[in-house]
Amino acid sequence: MAAALITAGILPTTSQASPQALRDTLNALNQYDVTHIEELEINRRGHIEIEGFDSNGAERKLSFDRQGSVLRDHSGDADEDREESIDIATAQRVVNWLEQQGHRDIDQISADDGLIEIEMRDENGREVEMALDPATLEVVEMESNGDLREVLR
Repeated sequence: MAAALITAGILPTTSQASPQALRDTLNALNQYDVTHIEELEINRRGHIEIEGFDSNGAERKLSFDRQGSVLRDHSGDADEDREESIDIATAQRVVNWLEQQGHRDIDQISADDGLIEIEMRDENGREVEMALDPATLEVVEMESNGDLREVLR
């Protein structure tokens, strides 16, 4: 079922995913006991790759194809870098916020230096990068076409 939903959301000729495809993938992570993500990235083939942690703190790496099937599911040792991750509920809030703001083509969502970093493309195909405060989802930094704006810092 998730496979059909993910298929409908991924653009076939790009390395971006729609908010719905990302939501479906985040929902599917529950069945793999993934509770936190460090990075969610869409590769050139349109596969959604997740690096995160399970409920025991062990590192997890999963890759989903366009149909929602798992291509890779690797479990590693416990890792203390879990602070540099966001829980699934926060990731869902970020995806919902991006959609509300009109962003449709998302390349990557990651946690770094206490912020949520997002790489995406605007309606004209230009790269846009932004950093959000994880608690408030306020834009802290935004870069478009090489023009960096520090919004709150």
